[in-house]
Parts: sequence; C-alpha cells; structure tokens
Amino acid sequence: MQAIALTARVLLGTWFVYSGGMKIFGSGLDRFTRDVANYQLVKAPWDAVAAYSVPWLEVVAGLCLMLGILRRGAILTIAGLVVVFSISVGWAWSKGLDISCGCHGGDAPIQYWNKAAEFAGYFILLGWLWDGHSLLASVLSGIALAMAILPEEIPVILTVFLALGAWRISQQKVLTRRISAVEALGTIT
Repeated sequence: MQAIALTARVLLGTWFVYSGGMKIFGSGLDRFTRDVANYQLVKAPWDAVAAYSVPWLEVVAGLCLMLGILRRGAILTIAGLVVVFSISVGWAWSKGLDISCGCHGGDAPIQYWNKAAEFAGYFILLGWLWDGHSLLASVLSGIALAMAILPEEIPVILTVFLALGAWRISQQKVLTRRISAVEALGTIT
C-alpha cells in the first residue's frame, strides 16, 4: 500500500509542478492574469497578485509532495489550492461564464462537469494521502466536496452524510434514549 501511496504522491506532485510551470513558463503570467480576471472574483490589482502567486505555490507544493519534504504541509497547500480552484469554477458555473479555465494556458472553454470530476479526483486522492482512510471513505468525501461546488447540491450531500452517520451508529449497536431526537435530526434536510 505504501508503494501505491508513493506513486500517487509523486504523480500528483508532478501534475501540480507541470500545471504551475505551464502557467509560469508556457503561456506566461500575463495570460494567466487575464484568465484569473475572467472569473470576475477579484478586481485589479488582486487578480495579478493571485495570478503571480498561485503558480509558484503549485510548483513549490508539487515539488515538496514529490520529494516527500513537508509532506503534510504540501498536501494541505495543494488541498487549499484545489478548494480555491473549485470555488472559482463553481462561481463561474453559477454565473454561466463561458471562459477558459486558465489551468494550463489553453483557450478551450471550461467544461464544468469535467472540472467537477477532476476536483472529486483531487479530493479523493488528497484525503487518502492525508491520513490513509479507507478508499471508500475518501471516495465519498471527495465526491461530496466536488458536488458542493453547486449550492443546490448541499442538501443532497448533507442527507447522504447524515444517513451514513446513522448507519455507522447502527452498526455499532448504539442505543438512543429518545427516538424523537433521531427523527428531528433526520428532518433537518
């Protein structure tokens, strides 16, 4: 299992080094600044600050993850970047923006469902690398976090996780004193 984790860590780190490197050296930071501005999340000069700092964070965190240096810090940094990316893409999706992703310097318009699947993959892998939970727990968490991009999906996610929690409690044969408390918890959604 450690060999698989090492391979996943090196591949994910390589991917983030490549992504950051393409923004810095491939298409250039001026192009990435325009891509960041197209999301309409921040105004000038903050779009330039984000565009000039994010690729370097990707490169440094990817290198650290590949080399195993400050592994948990690298995973946390990459997870933070993925959260910011998913919020940005979710924002663009909710506003119906037809823009380029800015991920690798291309001009192709963003495919929102593909990005949601990509973010789910990142969250699954990062969750598994962080603490070695079972693959099923990492898959469920990753899919839930990716689905949370869309605000209308949050009740579905909440319902699924509450049901999973109730199932886990029942598997441990936990008794409840008042069934009305459990029913009230179930009516939240």
